Amino acid sequence: MKFWYLFLFLVLAMNFCTSDKSSSSIPLEKLGDIMADIYNMQAVYESLPSSVKDSMVNKSKLDILNRYQVTDSLFNISLNDYNKNAKALIKLEKRIKLILLQKIEVDSIQKEFKKTLIDSLN
Repeated sequence: MKFWYLFLFLVLAMNFCTSDKSSSSIPLEKLGDIMADIYNMQAVYESLPSSVKDSMVNKSKLDILNRYQVTDSLFNISLNDYNKNAKALIKLEKRIKLILLQKIEVDSIQKEFKKTLIDSLN
């Protein structure tokens, strides 16, 4: 009987030791969306003086996290988890790149449409 309890304890201990620590992390798709929004926001404030830019970026970052219902600490923990896993990090980077490229394409289409509309009115 003691052997059975020892075996059960070892199986449970191995399960806890090998469990995926990123399970408490933000899912890849959601983190990709958050990061893309943060990168976009940082680009908007890029031309500001650094003293103003830093406070604006920090405030806007918290606004973005609140919009996604994510705390700053969970965001940082998730980034650390993805940084420890190269495959997951590559997937995250591809997701962010895809989102940003889609936003650029939409912006380009909107600008072209506005230009065409203005030209047709003249």
